[in-house]
Amino acid sequence: MIRQLLFSCFVAAAVATPAYAHHTNAAMSHTMATVRIPDGLMAEGKPLPAGTYELIITDERPAAEAGVPSENQRWVEFVQGGKVVAREIAEMFPDAERPVGTSGSNSARAVVQPLRGGEFVRVAVNAGGARYLIHLAPSQASPQH
Repeated sequence: MIRQLLFSCFVAAAVATPAYAHHTNAAMSHTMATVRIPDGLMAEGKPLPAGTYELIITDERPAAEAGVPSENQRWVEFVQGGKVVAREIAEMFPDAERPVGTSGSNSARAVVQPLRGGEFVRVAVNAGGARYLIHLAPSQASPQH
């Protein structure tokens, strides 16, 4: 019985440690900005309700089609009340390589911009010498403006 209890504790610690370390290691992630989402959106195919969120840039890179992580993309987490509510991929552009039409300011303030007649919403933020662009779709329940 004690052997099973110790084994269960070991398994729980092994599973929890990587998840905990992901949010406590400053080299792995950092808060980019706070963003207010005025209407419900979709992030990674899941609902992202209207509200105020901390944007956390992670060091995690999504795999490209060839299975190799993209150097110009990062996973960004939308955090509210200390809990990750949603994640989405952000395109990352070093300051020297900013694409046309995304200049914005150099502050770490997040800007929410409707695009293509309301078909998409772009969250743009500058942090750590780069510009991050996150593209989200309106949720099915959101009214179209």
